[in-house]
Parts: sequence; structure tokens; C-alpha cells
Amino acid sequence: MSKPQMFLEGTLQIEGKDACYRIPSNLTKVDTVGELKPLKQPSHLFFNCMEIHFDKQYTTFHYEIEKGFLPLSRERKQAPLQKLAIAENLLTFESLADSNYVTFLHPENLYIKQLQEVKALYRGLRGLTNPIEQNDHYYVQCLIVYLFTKYPFHALKQKGLYSVYEETTDFLKHIIDARNFDDLQTAIIRERERLQESYMEELDKKKKGKKPQKKLLLIGGSVILAFGISGGSVALGQSLSNPAVQASQQSLADTQSKLKQSNELLEMYRLHYNGKYEQLINAMKNEKKLTGEEKTLLKESYLSTGQYAEAAKLSSEEDVVHYLLKNNPDGLKKWESNSSLVQFEKAYLNKKYDQVISLREKIKPDDRQKSIIAVAYMNTNKLNESFVLAKEIGNKDLMIQVKNKQIEVIKADKGKKDKQKKTEIKAIQKEIETINKGEQ
Repeated sequence: MSKPQMFLEGTLQIEGKDACYRIPSNLTKVDTVGELKPLKQPSHLFFNCMEIHFDKQYTTFHYEIEKGFLPLSRERKQAPLQKLAIAENLLTFESLADSNYVTFLHPENLYIKQLQEVKALYRGLRGLTNPIEQNDHYYVQCLIVYLFTKYPFHALKQKGLYSVYEETTDFLKHIIDARNFDDLQTAIIRERERLQESYMEELDKKKKGKKPQKKLLLIGGSVILAFGISGGSVALGQSLSNPAVQASQQSLADTQSKLKQSNELLEMYRLHYNGKYEQLINAMKNEKKLTGEEKTLLKESYLSTGQYAEAAKLSSEEDVVHYLLKNNPDGLKKWESNSSLVQFEKAYLNKKYDQVISLREKIKPDDRQKSIIAVAYMNTNKLNESFVLAKEIGNKDLMIQVKNKQIEVIKADKGKKDKQKKTEIKAIQKEIETINKGEQ
């Protein structure tokens, strides 16, 4: 392992894909390592936690950093459109509020893969580990401003975003003024549209100037040829092999190559902006080496035309499923796939609870999916299984729903006398009170 470095509340050592994060145990409210067991469950927001060690002095987490992920801090040099893709990925942390997990939304704790996926290294449990209280929306705002400026993240966090408000762009002013995650999404979409329009205008200008450029290159070639002929004692081949001439030719070739790539990318943005997704797909699908920006455009085109399996090849099946759940549930229902994950999510959307239960062993459920399984149990009257699972993930609302369902079942039971019903219902109501107090 490399030398330990200060990281969040403790120290971090990284060796290849293995990361070891250690914090003082007195910073937690944990009594036994068993309380941290939920942290080893898979989640699309976090790297896998492989091992956890706990004693009175230290709590140590061992993580596996997946291939292709790079620290967020390295992405500040990306182009504006690429940064917008990263900013949009950061919005996925909105789902933290609906989970039992917490994390530090700091640049050093976040990793990006090909502009398409973001994950955090450290993951804690709400109420047991830090951060105890954190405004996730505000921290994402700070991260976006950090990404698009040169301001240190901790300075933004401590001094407040309005301390830099007057020096920022209109886009970042909208980010700072955003009241919720939906406002952040709107600001990002509008800025992407503005940049795409700007690139399209640039492409039009370059197209208009294309013919004169060719004439200039032809004239340049004539000048070089004339120089070779008029040199007399210098042969044409020798003059072209001159290092200075070769360097000039290489520079010209590099410039032309970059211009070609730039024009091609701008044309892709034009097709994407105008909704010509099939044209864009036909132009790019056979390309073997795509940049992160090109992959994003191609993936979005696949998503817009219902080619979800192709989109998954450019990111992951899980990524596409989460996108469809948020933006196009009907599209997910129409996705014909043999994938257990896709079938699981479709079964829940279509309220086929028996199928949800039958598929539970074929996926690695995160907390949201465990909630789905618990709901399926509840709707098939497997109330004990439902309650155990809801309790495991700390979903109090669902625990109470199950208890209320138990009360409904008791009331409808014609084989029980009223006195017995009242006694059983009273006991369940006490359990509900205990859950509300956080004692169960």
C-alpha cells in the first residue's frame, strides 16, 4: 500500500484498485461491526465495500475502485459540454435522501467514468456515521461551481456560494440560485442548449470559410514548389526533406486533423440538437475509437430512439435502467430484454409482484430495490418477510405500512373474535409507536 494520506475524517491508502479508509471509531455511534453490514450491499452510487474492521480505536473500510473511474478533481480541465455531462451525473446523489446511506459530497471522495457515471468512495449509515447532517443539494451546487471555476471547493463551502456570485457566469448564477435538484437540472439543460447553438453557429462559419481555405493551401503548395524549382542547386526532394519544412508540414497536418475532428463533433451536436438521432447513430455506430463526449451523444441518441441495449453497451445496463426509471418509465416497460435486472424493474412497474419476488435472487439489490421486494411481499400477503426486509434497510415508512396491513388482515379475519382482534391490533399499534420513536 502507498503512504497514508489525510482523507475526509481519517486516512486513505490506495494501491491499484484497492483503497483502505480508516477513521477513529469515536467519530461514529457504532457499537458492533454488525451494525455496518448494510454498507456491504451493492449500490449504483458507491464503490463496493469489500471488508469492514471495527474496534474501539479505529473503523476501517476496504473498497474496490472500479476500472475506468478517475477522481473528480482531474475533470476540471474538460471542455464545457463535458463538464455539463459531469454536472448532470452529480444530480444522481439526489437519491441519497431516499436511502439509509450518507456520504461526503467532496471532490476527493467522488470519481467519474467517461462522463457517464459518478460514484463515491466512502459510504456511511444515516444516524450512525458522519456526515450526520448535510444539505446534499447545497453540496452539489458547490461541486458544480468548483468544476467550472478555479475556486477551491472548501472555500466555496465555507464562505458560501454568494461570495463568488458576481464573478461567475450567468449559468453558474442559475446554479447558485437553484432551490432544488429540478432547478439544477433545468439550468444544466438550458446551458447545454446554449452551447450547442453556439457550436452550430461556429460550424456554419467554418463551412462558409471552407473553400477559401482550400485555395490558400493550394497557393501555399505552389509557393513551396516554386521555391524548390528556383533553388537551382537544391533538389526538390532535398528541400521537402528539410527538417523545418517537415515540421511545418506536420504542424499543418495536425491542425487539419484537429479541425476535421472538431467539425465532425460539431456536426454530431447539430444532428443531436435537431433530433436527427438515427442519422447520428448511422454516422457513429461503427467508429471504434470514440471520445467520452462522442459516447455521450451516441448513448443519448440510442436512448431517444428506444435502442436501450445499445445504450447499455456504452455505459451499463444499470445506468440505462436508472435513466429510464427517472425519465421514461414507459420506455422501460417496452424494453424487450432477457436481463434479470430489466425484467425485475418491469415487473414492479407492471405490478407483477410474484414475478418481482421470483427474480429477487437473480439481481444484487440495492436499498431501493430491496424496498421494491418488501412492497411485493406486502402485496402478496407475505407480511413477515416484508417487515424483516423493511427493517433491514431502515425504511420506517414501509415498516409502518406493513404493520397497518397486518391490522387490516386482522380486521378482515372472520375466524377471530372481536376481543382477540382488539388485543392483537393494540399490540401492533404499540409496535408502530415504537417504530415512530426510532426504538425498533
